Amino acid sequence: MTGCKTTNIGGSRGHLTAFAATRTTTLLHIGRSSGDPATALRFQAVYKLLCGQRTVAVARALDLAVSTVVKAANRFSEQGIFGLYDQRKKRGAQGRC
Repeated sequence: MTGCKTTNIGGSRGHLTAFAATRTTTLLHIGRSSGDPATALRFQAVYKLLCGQRTVAVARALDLAVSTVVKAANRFSEQGIFGLYDQRKKRGAQGRC
């Protein structure tokens, strides 16, 4: 993907406008280098939103639930890039006695 003209998502929160002033293609690079496909998709979703695509269009294009795109945008808005990484607690198989 090439760079895009950035827009603000999620209102006037600082992370979005500050990051929009830098290169948004950095989002794609960081997401791809994360080694986790789900994380890469969250980065790509936020990239597309910053490029001005609508939430529903992003969800369809990436085969994600709209709620996943909204959550990724909100986490990015509140926490910056670190909010896009997987925050689930690891739940391994539970042993049986």
